[in-house]
Amino acid sequence: MRLWTRFLIVTAVLLLTYQAHARTGSAIEYRYDQVWSATIRLVRVDLRMAIDEQDKDLGFVLFQYREGKREFPGSIEVIEEKDDGGKRTIQAVVQIPGMPSYVEQVMLNQLKKKLKDDYGPPLPPPSKKKDDGKQGGREKADSDRFDSDRKGPTMRERDAGRSKVRGNERRESGSDSPSR
Repeated sequence: MRLWTRFLIVTAVLLLTYQAHARTGSAIEYRYDQVWSATIRLVRVDLRMAIDEQDKDLGFVLFQYREGKREFPGSIEVIEEKDDGGKRTIQAVVQIPGMPSYVEQVMLNQLKKKLKDDYGPPLPPPSKKKDDGKQGGREKADSDRFDSDRKGPTMRERDAGRSKVRGNERRESGSDSPSR
């Protein structure tokens, strides 16, 4: 029984003192220069953390993550990769040894939110479809719908007609308020 108790105590101590060295990464659908500048602004301006070293060409930022009075070294890597089809993808990887992995995930989420707030939603990748009856990326039906040669009143003419009708009703009733 004593052996079993010692085993549980040793196991508990090891589990409590274990530090995970995780990496949390995510694909980001923005251009490299946008991700890089947003990363620097997030770390330095938004989170007010000291940047120890940075290199845009190699794509890394080393910083000091502050949690209360303690500081932990951290890094963000911005990696541009090409897949087999030649499509470029951007990966952002956050590492903060000594902190739980959810802290890294929170930083990635903050970076994605910052990118969306600063640059808007990411542009969809250009499609490689053939031009199947499309003119300048729009279907012919769209261009026909906005054709100036079509018959019928324009929105401006239709709205002007409505205000004339409302104006006549007011004058006929003798008051400025609309009749019911």
